[in-house]
Amino acid sequence: MQSAKTTPILFIVLLVVGIVIGYPVGYYMAPPKIQEKIVEKPVYPLNGEIPIGVMVADTGYMETEGTTVNIAIEEVNNYVKALGLPITFKAYIENAEGSATKALEKLQSLYAKGIRMLLVGGLAAI
Repeated sequence: MQSAKTTPILFIVLLVVGIVIGYPVGYYMAPPKIQEKIVEKPVYPLNGEIPIGVMVADTGYMETEGTTVNIAIEEVNNYVKALGLPITFKAYIENAEGSATKALEKLQSLYAKGIRMLLVGGLAAI
């Protein structure tokens, strides 16, 4: 029969044996570490000039919205330039002259120029 002193000693011996055997087994059974050098290269899907069409409803809106759009485009271009991206934005402002027919004609004209992004403002009058 075991005495009270041998039980803790047996526990410590078995713990040490488990660590001594378990560490090398775990080390060699682990998957190999692959050392790859990952090179990150920036990819800019956009470059050059990006046209943005702006449609205003009436001549009254032309002055306020046109000025606002030009200031916004200038700020965005400055920000993009500070980031070092090779793109610029350009606004093409069209006046619908208060007519839905004119708005459609202007929209088709912008589309023919290759403009696929459109900001519409002040068209509540149409």
